[in-house]
Amino acid sequence: LCKATGHQWIRAGTRQLSGILLGVYVRDHLGKSVGEVETCSVARGVMGVGGNKGTVGVSLTIHRRRLLFLCSHFAAHQNAVEKRNEDYSAAARELRLQGSDQAGVGPYRGEGSLLGDAHLAVWVGDFNYRVDMPYSQACEAAYAKDYAALRSRDQCLREMAKGATFVGFSEGELNFPPTYKFDKR
Repeated sequence: LCKATGHQWIRAGTRQLSGILLGVYVRDHLGKSVGEVETCSVARGVMGVGGNKGTVGVSLTIHRRRLLFLCSHFAAHQNAVEKRNEDYSAAARELRLQGSDQAGVGPYRGEGSLLGDAHLAVWVGDFNYRVDMPYSQACEAAYAKDYAALRSRDQCLREMAKGATFVGFSEGELNFPPTYKFDKR
């Protein structure tokens, strides 16, 4: 990171749940301004408790502004949209910072809630939402850089529009090909 950016960085916080790892780093000059670092996790894997699926979080303040970073690995497979939505809902409902009895993001916001207290929330991960079109058609659209066609069939964007997942969040512009089972030419 230091070599790639030309800056010095320090680790502000980490949380791991089996194969899900979230590391939050800040530029070294901000180190003394970081405070109230807390972590949390919700397991959603095998039998609802395995750590192969779930969400981890790191919350911290910089100059008294609360930042929340979340990383998830949701259920796989093309037809598991409802399971992925449930994984999101469980994280939104159950994530709690250590020492806090409050939780909730998205529709679960409330006074003292995890997201409600954050000035900025960033949620990343392997959400496993797919493109609902035949593989060959998706490949053709990707090769042609017809990302609008892919976006129109994106499960995550569809579920967000219905209010079933990532409520209150926005997706950045999708201007790159799919990354799952996509053979690059």
